[in-house]
Amino acid sequence: MKKVNKVNAVLIELIIVVLFFAISSIITIRLFAKSYSLTASSSAKTELAAVVEMQMNDYRNKTVGEGDRVLFFDEKLKPCEEEDAYYIEKIHASNDSEMPLVNVEVNVIDDNNKTVLSFVTAFERQVQ
Repeated sequence: MKKVNKVNAVLIELIIVVLFFAISSIITIRLFAKSYSLTASSSAKTELAAVVEMQMNDYRNKTVGEGDRVLFFDEKLKPCEEEDAYYIEKIHASNDSEMPLVNVEVNVIDDNNKTVLSFVTAFERQVQ
């Protein structure tokens, strides 16, 4: 009779250990997925900042004229159509003699076409 109780205790202990490792692995997998998501989001923001900086340099050096432009980018920062856009970049450039400015606004759009994130920057154009 004592041997059966020892077997039951070992089986219960084994079940508890397996359950502990299963829960630990689920938590670890969720953390890896979240870190991957954060890394992808961070790299997309860095690439978007590089795109905005390149366009700002074009305006600053007057290789692009004044006026309004709207550019659409997908999640991988490739130019796309409006309906596929994840990033929407609105550019307004003026050649006002007192203060020639370029305003750049970038909006991040979710699946429901709602703005999730938005940032705006402005800089003065060089006038010759």
